[in-house]
Amino acid sequence: MKLSKPVNESYAANIVELMHTFPLDGLDNLVGARFMGYTALIPKSYGPGLYVMFPPETQLSENFCRENNLYREPTLNANPKEQGYLEKNRRVKALKLRGNVSSCMILPLSCFDYLGDNASEFKDGDTFDHIGDDKICEKYVIKSADGTPAGKTKMPKSRVDAKLFPLHVDSQQWFKHDKEYADKFCIITQKIHGVSWRGANILVNKKLTWKDKIAKKLGIHVPDQEYALIAGSRRTTKDPHNPDQNHFYKQDIWSMMLEEIKDAIPKDHIVYGELVGYTPDGAELQKNYTYDAKPEKMKLYVYRVAQINPDGDLVDYSWDGVKAFCNERGLEFTPELARYYGRDLNVDDYMNKRYYDGGFRQAIPLSHNKLPDEGICVRVEGIIPSIAKAKAPEFLVHESSDLDSGNIDIESEQS
Repeated sequence: MKLSKPVNESYAANIVELMHTFPLDGLDNLVGARFMGYTALIPKSYGPGLYVMFPPETQLSENFCRENNLYREPTLNANPKEQGYLEKNRRVKALKLRGNVSSCMILPLSCFDYLGDNASEFKDGDTFDHIGDDKICEKYVIKSADGTPAGKTKMPKSRVDAKLFPLHVDSQQWFKHDKEYADKFCIITQKIHGVSWRGANILVNKKLTWKDKIAKKLGIHVPDQEYALIAGSRRTTKDPHNPDQNHFYKQDIWSMMLEEIKDAIPKDHIVYGELVGYTPDGAELQKNYTYDAKPEKMKLYVYRVAQINPDGDLVDYSWDGVKAFCNERGLEFTPELARYYGRDLNVDDYMNKRYYDGGFRQAIPLSHNKLPDEGICVRVEGIIPSIAKAKAPEFLVHESSDLDSGNIDIESEQS
C-alpha cells in the first residue's frame, strides 16, 4: 500500500487512534472524541482502535464518497438504498449539533476496503491524500460557473525574480507537530484573520526604454536591474507599475498599503504581515473580522521581517528584532501573548477565547461582539523561523458557515 505525502497536510487523511471519549449534552447516541485539536462526534459503537480523520474544509473524492455511501443524495451512492450526510460538494464542515462542536470527520478504516488494501498496514500518524493512484481527498475550494477555482486570476508576466521575493513559510498544524516543539522556546502571538501581505525593496528586471535599447546596441552598458518597491499577496506578486493585473478586490489593496509604508522598507528587505479592516469602498477584508480598523480604512500588522541579498540568500530578523524594526519605523506588529517552552504550552488555554476581553490588553480587540479570536501562532527562532498554528474550534465553525454562504476564502484562493 503506497500512501502519498499530501499536497497540504492541513487538508489530508490522518490515521488516528481512538482511546477516550466523553459524553455530549443532548446527543444520546453520540459521544465526543478529540484528535489533533479537533473534536469529532462519533457513534457510541466506535470502540478503541485506529480510524481515519479528515479535518474541516477537506473535500473527499467522488469515488471515496460513492463507495462509502456518504452522499446525502442516495442516487449518488454505490448503494442507492443508503443515505449519507455529505452534500454534492463532498466537503467536511465544522458545525454545531445542539451546542456541541464537530470540527472533523471520523470513519473506520473499513472505508478503504473498496480499494482492496489491507487495513492492518495503516499506523497511527499516517498522513496522505492518495493511496496509490486513487485520490482520497484535497482542500475544498469554491468553484465558479466555469468550473475554475473562484477568485483565481490570470497573472501577468512579472519582472520580479521569485527567489528575491519568496512566499511566507507554510505554517504547521500545532496539534500534529506539538511534540517537535516540546524542548524549543516558543513565542506565542495572536493569529489574525486578515489578508496576507508582502512588501519588498528589491532588485527587479528593469524595463528598458527605447533609449536604453539603442545604447545597448551601441555597446554602452545599461543596467538590466534596478531597485523597486514590490507588493504581494500570499501567493501572487503585485507590481504597481504594471497596469495589466487583476485583483481579488476592486482595488489593489496590496499596492495601496505598500505606498503607505514605502519609506519604512530598506533595500534588500522583505516585510510580511496581515491586512485587516476595510477596502476604500467599505468592503470588509474578512467578514466580521475587521478588528480595530475604522470604516474604509485598513491596517497592517507585521509578523516577519527578512533581509535578502541579490543571490536570494535570506536571513530573518529575530522576533525581538521584528518588534524593534517596527517600532523604529512606525509600523505595528502582531501582538505577542506569551513565551513558553513547548512542553509548558497548553494551547487549549487559548482556544475559543477573546484575548483582548480576557485580559490580554496587548491583543487587538475584535470587531464582532460574539465571535472568538482565530487562534494563535507558535514561533520558534531560526535563520528562517518555524511557525505552527492552532485554530479555535468555534472559529472553524464560523469559517465553515462563511463558506456555506458562498464567501470566497481569499487566503486560500487569490492570495
